[in-house]
Amino acid sequence: MKLIHPIDVHTYRSHPAINVSALKAFARSPLHAEAGFEEEHEPTEAMNIGNLLDHKVLGTPYLYTTSPYEDFRTKEARAWRDDTKERGVTVFNQQEIETVERMVEAVREHPVAGRLFAEPGRAQVGIFGEFESCERKGLIDWLPNTTPVIVDLKKCRDASRVGFRRQIGQLRYDVQAAYYRDLYRDITGETREWQWVCVEDRAPFAVAVYQLDRESLEAGSRTWQSWLRQWMVCEDTDSWPVSYTHLRAH
Repeated sequence: MKLIHPIDVHTYRSHPAINVSALKAFARSPLHAEAGFEEEHEPTEAMNIGNLLDHKVLGTPYLYTTSPYEDFRTKEARAWRDDTKERGVTVFNQQEIETVERMVEAVREHPVAGRLFAEPGRAQVGIFGEFESCERKGLIDWLPNTTPVIVDLKKCRDASRVGFRRQIGQLRYDVQAAYYRDLYRDITGETREWQWVCVEDRAPFAVAVYQLDRESLEAGSRTWQSWLRQWMVCEDTDSWPVSYTHLRAH
């Protein structure tokens, strides 16, 4: 078990251990998880915005540039865009850059979020360990040096309590929180609380900070452990069916 900081995101992604995204795909079906685990996916526009937000708030390495073209309808513009992407540089338009700048400003001005990220700490921390001989990994957004929390920075459409609670349920952020918290505790022996810093990606760029209660964390722990045990059954039997609910170990 180990904690690695700093860690290059490509080094993290190339490590074969199971991450929580793969487990969430497994909750849909083992077949979906196997397909997603083996495929390389192009970053979506939303993912790029999130990466740029992380870069500007957390200081994580990220290569990007602003497009000099209004669109990519011309051959020249498309050639420039494709060449830039080939060099590993993400292309944004001016409106996207301005949107992220507004989000960053809102986070820094928030009384709680701003204090969390102003405190000395570590960004993009790789965590690696085992659970019943199965390798697992996670990538923590922010570990403050003094405040005993793990901070996850999330962009969202609705940062209200009701809106973000809906997003937690849909995307199983509660399971992710428990997975990371448990792995961090197994490595360090320290149990930290889990907090989300949520910032809306549209005006007025509202910001909210939420802490996941311990009951939800414990329920999340039971969930990821169940999924991971079922994953190991699939590996042992080399069977990845459309449903995992009837899997049984031999």
